[in-house]
Amino acid sequence: MSTGTAKCGQRGYRDGMRWEELFADLEAQADADGAAAWREEVAARERSERASVPWSARVAAAQGSRVRLALADGAILEAQVRDGGDEWILVRDADGREHVVASAGVDAIEGLPARGAHRGVVERRVRLTSVLRSLARDRTRVAVVTRTGSRVGLIAWVGADHLEIGEPGRAAATVPTSAIVVVRPA
Repeated sequence: MSTGTAKCGQRGYRDGMRWEELFADLEAQADADGAAAWREEVAARERSERASVPWSARVAAAQGSRVRLALADGAILEAQVRDGGDEWILVRDADGREHVVASAGVDAIEGLPARGAHRGVVERRVRLTSVLRSLARDRTRVAVVTRTGSRVGLIAWVGADHLEIGEPGRAAATVPTSAIVVVRPA
């Protein structure tokens, strides 16, 4: 019968050395498993958080920053973010001109921060048509750019999902807001 001591010069369990090594190894494994679980939980929470952030909140977080917008008409616009809502972004180009970019007219944006900014209810509800009505009230001469070209003139009026633009005394064009890429000074 074995007495618990090892033969041939090996240490046995009775002198404590193997137990200490075993416990140290188990503790290291537990620490590694805990750290891996913690990293996985952090990664899952980050994925979940990012999945809930709308791009307009990221645009809001970029106010004052320069971005590069690839527009649906093929144009590239490098500008500073000034304001925005769910349906539009107001940017200022290097020449100081402000452009209202329809969210649906953006193919990609470079330069947005990874996190979004909190926006109030009013900021989220200001629609593109509200911004266009403001331009119509101010009698601002604009170019309304679509994917296929542009119309230049005054915005005569804005409906629920379209606008009328033209020059005084001439036939106006009706442009659906869904077709708008950008509205800029003419």
